[in-house]
Amino acid sequence: MNLNTTMTTEYKTYINPNHNDVDGKTDRGMRKDNPIFKTLGYIDELNSFLGTIKNRKNDDGVVDAIQIQLLKISSLFSYYSLHTTDVKNYINLIADWTSLMDSEIEIISSNLKINSFIIPKSKFHYARCLARRVERKTISFFEKQTMHEESFYVFKNNVLAYFNRLSLYLFYLALSI
Repeated sequence: MNLNTTMTTEYKTYINPNHNDVDGKTDRGMRKDNPIFKTLGYIDELNSFLGTIKNRKNDDGVVDAIQIQLLKISSLFSYYSLHTTDVKNYINLIADWTSLMDSEIEIISSNLKINSFIIPKSKFHYARCLARRVERKTISFFEKQTMHEESFYVFKNNVLAYFNRLSLYLFYLALSI
């Protein structure tokens, strides 16, 4: 593998070996405090934390699946920051994941009785808080965008619904452990 080249499944991003990393910009000239990088950073923080709670009791590979979903969503954010073409096939996956979480939430919640506030007791509660923060930061990111393609609006709505359900799903996972 060439250390100067990074590959993703859909496009290539080349790392400039001559770029000095002290000017606060990427090798493509984008500022590192650009909203896209902030959003990607919060998604990465959530994904990294989920890695610390893998293989716990009753996990059944759920955390792995969520981590893969977060990586794919991050790649779509990156794609939209570089391209403006239609990627509906990938965007529809996010809606499918959200529907699956809705089904799981229904199953888990039907077996639980919540009569009062819940005192957080597991790392899933913290993961839920991180997912809520990602949702808020994602809303801020989308408010600053000026793209008007239909696929971008579908992406926006699907991503916001996904993070909203993800935080609820993590809440119910925390209660079911």
